[in-house]
Amino acid sequence: MVLTMATDAGSSPCDTCGATRLLLAVCLGIAACQTIETAPLRMDTLTTQVPLELVRPSEMGVWPVVTLRVGDRQARFVVDTGTNVIGVSERLARDLPAGSRSSIVARSGGTDDHHRVVRLPEVVIGDAILPSQDAVVVRYLDDLNQGLGANIDGILGEPFFRDVLVTLDYEGSSLHITTLPLSGPSVPIQIRGGSPVVEIDLVGTGKEPFLLDTGSSSGIRATSDSRLGRALGDRSHLPGYLDDLGVAHSVGVAPAVHLAQLTFPAATVIISDELPPDQARVGRVGGLVGSGLLLGCRLSIEYRSRRLALTRSGPAPTARGGWGLAVRWGGDGLVVTQVLAGSPADAAGLRKGDRIRQVGGLGRFASAVAFCTWLDAHESVAIEAEREGTTQDVRLNRAVYLPPLLGP
Repeated sequence: MVLTMATDAGSSPCDTCGATRLLLAVCLGIAACQTIETAPLRMDTLTTQVPLELVRPSEMGVWPVVTLRVGDRQARFVVDTGTNVIGVSERLARDLPAGSRSSIVARSGGTDDHHRVVRLPEVVIGDAILPSQDAVVVRYLDDLNQGLGANIDGILGEPFFRDVLVTLDYEGSSLHITTLPLSGPSVPIQIRGGSPVVEIDLVGTGKEPFLLDTGSSSGIRATSDSRLGRALGDRSHLPGYLDDLGVAHSVGVAPAVHLAQLTFPAATVIISDELPPDQARVGRVGGLVGSGLLLGCRLSIEYRSRRLALTRSGPAPTARGGWGLAVRWGGDGLVVTQVLAGSPADAAGLRKGDRIRQVGGLGRFASAVAFCTWLDAHESVAIEAEREGTTQDVRLNRAVYLPPLLGP
């Protein structure tokens, strides 16, 4: 998620993707032109650890989510290196005692809009405390909750990371926070506008800076004018699709990506003509690296020393394949919102607008998150779909259907 509070008053380009605009990446973008009051995390102990839930808003993406306490209530927040503020949903903002502190003009979806700033009470995460501070009300979160069933209350941005070492353990499903310094092998990073920028090496294109955005569910999203994007040349052979705004994107697999100490073979890459992060804030980058690439890894990031460590205990992942469809809640069940050409969903005959009536004989799923989580645990599934009042039974078999972006 790219949620930005810029410090200057000029207009700034931003990530204009909406609630479910990408099949392989669910992300959000706001760029505002006003400074708000923030405060760093406070620790009563040297180290604390809390469970980390990996929420699946799409078939190949995840959000790292922690359950914390806001005032006297529990809430679920995405741990998001891609934003430099704390964000809250309208639902949570309504439960806060103090109401709106002010209103700001922000740029979202390519147009200017007003967003409320509320006073957030003390936030408790294990033994760590985020002092009372300003938070931006992010209306897209409520759209995500309604469409995907994500049940997300807020976003933990730069104030959470500022003065501590944070480790997101995507393998062990835990979040570690400590005041101790980062030890062991690590690589330097830049902190631009409150967010980390890392150098990645995509085989065949060379090294390039990318925004590290754990709030984006994607693996890698590259701009069309990045080194990777330019190396693609004619992309007509790649499976393309339209997002919710009618913008065409290409999707493929990079043979290998080097990030910090690790190599990621067969990394899914989305090529976009839009700017993923707010480049007025973080400067020129080739795109973003999201949580979808970090599954099975431990990411340790220390803003104060500008260092990052990335490890995994098991072997490098292999291409597992996928299904090639996106779904969203449609009032009385899940509706197919996208089908990638050449994918298992396409081969099975599913089309945009089809309604999912049953999956695996289990009846209807209550949310897109539940559906994607269930799909992740299976290799072959039977689906009953309805189109224009007629039902059909189809079988989807997981397959590697995305072609390499740069050849073998």
